[in-house]
Amino acid sequence: MAAETPANWVTNPSDEVVIQVGKDGVAALPPRTIPDVFKEKCDQFGAAKALNVKRDGKWQSTTFTELYEQCMRVAKSLLAVGLKRFEGVSIMGFNSPEWIMAELGTIMAGGLATGIYTTNNVETTKYILENSGSRVAIGEHSLILEKLLEAGKGIEGMKFVQYSPVPVEQSQRERGVISWEEFLQLGKDVKTEDVEAIISTQKPGQCSVLVYTSGTTGMPKGVMLSHDNLIWTTITLMGPFNFNLGDPAVSYLPFSHIAGQILDIIATFIIGLEINFAQPDALKGTLVETLKEVEPVNFLGVPRVWEKMKDKIEPAVKAGKVPLPAVKKILGLGKGQKFFTAAAPTPIAVLNFFETADCKILNVYGTSENSGPACFCLPDVDKTGSVGKHMIGTEVKLHKPNSEGEGELCLKGRHIFMGYLKAPEKTKPVMDADSYYHTGDLAKIDSDGFVWITGRIKELIVTSGGENIAPVVIEDEMKKEILLCAYFVVVGDGKNYLNMLVTLKSKLSPAGIPTDDLDDEAVGICKSLGVEVNKISEAKESVAVKKYIQDGINRANERAISNAAKVQKFAILPLDLSIAGDELTPTAKLKRSFVINKYADVIAKLYA
Repeated sequence: MAAETPANWVTNPSDEVVIQVGKDGVAALPPRTIPDVFKEKCDQFGAAKALNVKRDGKWQSTTFTELYEQCMRVAKSLLAVGLKRFEGVSIMGFNSPEWIMAELGTIMAGGLATGIYTTNNVETTKYILENSGSRVAIGEHSLILEKLLEAGKGIEGMKFVQYSPVPVEQSQRERGVISWEEFLQLGKDVKTEDVEAIISTQKPGQCSVLVYTSGTTGMPKGVMLSHDNLIWTTITLMGPFNFNLGDPAVSYLPFSHIAGQILDIIATFIIGLEINFAQPDALKGTLVETLKEVEPVNFLGVPRVWEKMKDKIEPAVKAGKVPLPAVKKILGLGKGQKFFTAAAPTPIAVLNFFETADCKILNVYGTSENSGPACFCLPDVDKTGSVGKHMIGTEVKLHKPNSEGEGELCLKGRHIFMGYLKAPEKTKPVMDADSYYHTGDLAKIDSDGFVWITGRIKELIVTSGGENIAPVVIEDEMKKEILLCAYFVVVGDGKNYLNMLVTLKSKLSPAGIPTDDLDDEAVGICKSLGVEVNKISEAKESVAVKKYIQDGINRANERAISNAAKVQKFAILPLDLSIAGDELTPTAKLKRSFVINKYADVIAKLYA
């Protein structure tokens, strides 16, 4: 039963949340729904290109007029199969025009657009299907449909759609899977007025999209985002950066992640961006090729993407084979004007390298719960290493700051989520009486208003001596000193000193699984140490390699804030961490507790 009056937070998908409209400036913008703004902007941009996708070697384009028409067809088909208000439509697959059409069509039909990471296992996928109340599951291809079919067992009336243009496999067709075109035909008898009637009843404070958190611990939580959350946040974010109609952009970040939602879906129709879809294997090596072809004006890379770009080109720069001014063009960023990093801390060494190449990367900080951006740097308002100042029209505060001015970062404004779907017990602890969202991130705010993230409350290591230590700070220092290693995991909770797990940089298989083969940079570093090896299994036994790592640890330890924050011992893991191995989230965030549990025996030996 719906609440009679809106509240500051809700967990029932049919409830409406209070919109914190300000008195002036962007905070006072009138709240609107996604379908209203989408229709207005598509009418305005008309024949301009909205989406470009490369299939069979040729680029295919969709105009804004065509995009709206296709989204209307999706909405009609969803109504034809019986979708009810606030029921979920789960979408699983790599970014494509159909993904966007499925999302916006779902919202127009009154449903909840629900992205599922392609890396999720069957158990997690089933949980999301059930938690979101999904009655339709739309997947990219047969492998994903197989996962959806397995996860959907026992869910009455579930419909399955394949959006890839290849034919549906017969075995899956026999289990109810239909093609994208067949799905669109289902709504041919539904009237446009029927969809418009639903749109007219939608309110800005109602839920439109579910973004499931990456789940660094336990099952993911369904972050409920309202129409106003997404529209207002996107408008406010885009304002200071002067984005323009027709600006080319490359879409590769998962649409199941809030960054992909804001930049590649909502901003596309609000600003009129021209989205060019990368290939599904973008993160396995083809992203740069797409960047070279598209030459985007703006580009957001998660830290691991920037790190890989740096690792790939820096040896050639150091060898004098590539001049610094050529770096941007070689990476496909020659026409780029604005570059961003988000989702996790980016090492200072990476930021500094690109800045020397005239590619200044601006930090963006945020969470799914605040619709993406909360703080960010601007080209002329920046302090390297900080996450900038809080977004205009919003508020920040530190909860219980210590003597050094470090406390939990709390956020307030129209970007704050509605609540966790069907989970009041998880929502209440993070939303205070003053409508501030408690992020769980530790931060400091300097005298100029710049925010500096210093760690995660839940990731704090408390030594046996009672000292609180943020492992991320130590790990970032290690990255500066030990270029042979890909990941560092500091351990020592409840112990009297810190130790560390490290991985060596290696090559990935076509499936994204780490191999025993060192990557080219790692082979080169080993060679410089006088060690001729190509395998992790060989390098991890090398005395010279171990000394190289220990020397780097010693240098980093010299900058430690206390003796308790110094790393004493280390162990080289047999393989690198990966998304496929479940040690990283789909956006390459470290699943710290998972890694610590997985390698508990290795850690135990360090303390033996």
